Amino acid sequence: MTSKTFKMEVSGYVCEIMCGYIPLSFKKAFSDHLLSQGVGDDRPEWVLKRNPNYVSPDRIRSIWYENDDLMGQLALHAGCTWSAYQDIDDIFHGIGFGTGKDTIGLFDIQVKANETLLAEFVPFDPVEELGHPLLRLEDVAAIRPPALPPPGRQQGLVAVSAGSWAKGTLRFCGNLEGAFDPGALALIVMDLSNLGVGEDHFVSGILYGGQSLVGEVIREMDREMYPVTWYSHEKSRWLPMYDHH
Repeated sequence: MTSKTFKMEVSGYVCEIMCGYIPLSFKKAFSDHLLSQGVGDDRPEWVLKRNPNYVSPDRIRSIWYENDDLMGQLALHAGCTWSAYQDIDDIFHGIGFGTGKDTIGLFDIQVKANETLLAEFVPFDPVEELGHPLLRLEDVAAIRPPALPPPGRQQGLVAVSAGSWAKGTLRFCGNLEGAFDPGALALIVMDLSNLGVGEDHFVSGILYGGQSLVGEVIREMDREMYPVTWYSHEKSRWLPMYDHH
């Protein structure tokens, strides 16, 4: 670290979200496999009465994210290939902080230069000083691009959404000219609700002085996977992967 370089560590729920197209034949092969296996004994009776074809999100996740051999076989029978769930990214693929539907954040930001803590942004009203500026996260500027539209129609293809979230930290690095200016910091906050992942506020990037900072994941634990869904143009909404219509 030089005197003109700073690093910013953002800690909270790190999300990787991807959405892309797969062949409709692959989607059908996957759904057919789910239904042909029976769905086990993990369905409550009231669920069976309401939806006899119900397959739990956990069952779907265990195949989609963890069983690449089976996914490869299903893809081969559908006339395509499969390597891993991260390949589904031709509509959207981002790593950032998912913050739910209400506010932009339950995370904190620490800004350091030469290992000296310059400022800390926290998701609550500071009640006491800690020897460095303790600032409110909600005072950080938010840049909000237009919401991403629902997936378009592609002949022979269907849009699928997947991803993960985990407790973790992203580190960003940038250049300082003089003292750190909290007012020069801005979060890029995207509305991903049309991608079927439930993140109306997704912090996809950070700007300082109008310049985009490059980030990398330096810590991650307790990772969980999003439910896998597909987009139905007929119903204009996202559906579970066992649903054919």
